Amino acid sequence: MKEIGRKDSVIALLEAIGWSGYSENTVDRPDHSARVLSSLIRRASGVLGPAREYQLVDYVFWPLVTILGPDRRPDESIREHIQQVIDYLLNIGDLVAVTEVSGGRRKTFIYPGEPRFIRRKAGDILVIGILPEHNEPIPSELGIELDYRGYLRFLPGCLYEHLKESDYLREIPIDMWMEIPLGVDDPTTYHRNMVQRVKQADPYNGDLDFQRWYRSDIGPPKNKYDHYSRWKDAMPKGANGFSIVNFTDRFGIRYWAFAKVDAGEIERCVFLPTDPGALGGKYEAADEARMVQLSIDYCKKAKQIARVDLDSTGGGLVKVYAPLPSWVDRRWSVLGEKLPNPQPRNNHDCLFAYRFGPTELKAELEFAEAKVWLDVEYE
Repeated sequence: MKEIGRKDSVIALLEAIGWSGYSENTVDRPDHSARVLSSLIRRASGVLGPAREYQLVDYVFWPLVTILGPDRRPDESIREHIQQVIDYLLNIGDLVAVTEVSGGRRKTFIYPGEPRFIRRKAGDILVIGILPEHNEPIPSELGIELDYRGYLRFLPGCLYEHLKESDYLREIPIDMWMEIPLGVDDPTTYHRNMVQRVKQADPYNGDLDFQRWYRSDIGPPKNKYDHYSRWKDAMPKGANGFSIVNFTDRFGIRYWAFAKVDAGEIERCVFLPTDPGALGGKYEAADEARMVQLSIDYCKKAKQIARVDLDSTGGGLVKVYAPLPSWVDRRWSVLGEKLPNPQPRNNHDCLFAYRFGPTELKAELEFAEAKVWLDVEYE
């Protein structure tokens, strides 16, 4: 009987997700590969169907632990990285979050997204969604045409007419794809309304475990590490005001809330999303938390930053340092090109980056200021 080593196991994993042109670096650390993690998560969602986030994370995390072995075993930071990839796949529509309300508590289940495509301004085609029990939602003869860029999958624009006539992918009109929530025109009004909802909420009964809170009393993140350092596991006795907080239950499921804090204690809170299923499920807990935080920073005159690095064509790279709501990410992934998500070992200073051509750059920077409440800076 032949003993299968770690390298053979990783290669078998890569071939199972349909990847033949992998590099030695990917074989060495598949847990650092955007394509590997996103493919495993899509495959897991197709197998599990409706699942809580922790179930999806475990379904990906533990096989990686087993395959990599003790000398390459991923630590808990990889679990958090898997959660970040799940958030990104939710943003883009490969996964769909549906929040149900039962007994006053919101529970979010993650479903595989319907196979769809959208024709980008650049002419190529963004493929979205999951076909259960398959690596890709398209026939194998088209699968060889897929271009993987970070967590995203693209097909050449020359296949557009073929896809329109097919019955395995549904086209999403670009106007529908770029739909934005109502009520995001005025950050001051948005913030005032959210604060009022917290003040009118019942006192917090402490039935969940406090996990972390996001500090709003310091300046906006100027690199991705500033964003991470804003999250604190303990709340000091002197903490007061309104903050985004996370709770967990006994199963480790994360809940988002907007809380009123007094002397380091949570006095009242509203659990997010305040309107489950708004915009057809596109405005979920993390999305609303990001909008609330953007409004907090705006009202404190410490707006979050979009930093622009112009290129010789008149286009440029737009870098952001805190997560954006999914409807912004969807828009910019179509109008521009999202660079691969920062990975644990890189040295990028931003959390996300989008490259725009000269035609789109000016309009999207105006959009960032008016609708996302960002402060645009130039390098």
